[in-house]
Amino acid sequence: MVCSTLLSLTAVRAAFQIPDQCNGNVQVRPEWYSLGDDLKQAFVDGILCLHESGEYEKFAQRHFEYKDKVHNNDGFGMFHRCFLLDFEKSLKNCYKKKYPTRNIVVCSYVM
Repeated sequence: MVCSTLLSLTAVRAAFQIPDQCNGNVQVRPEWYSLGDDLKQAFVDGILCLHESGEYEKFAQRHFEYKDKVHNNDGFGMFHRCFLLDFEKSLKNCYKKKYPTRNIVVCSYVM
């Protein structure tokens, strides 16, 4: 199990060109429900901008292509972290604010 985890993490790191160590550049993401309506709309507009550029569809396609390889195994977390970081980088062309996050515990009570 440990070997397959290491192989999966190594493969994901190589595929997404992730450095072995952090550079200390830590970002704190604001929680979605703490954003004002203007920032929420700016984020939605950023997603729509990705749609218009065709980038959103590329991400959807990549997720679909890898779903059987990374879901239900030990590469799940690493793949999605890398996937979301790539998504965030692309989104910065359309959305210049901090990328929000969702607190799943809060979301489960709000929904």
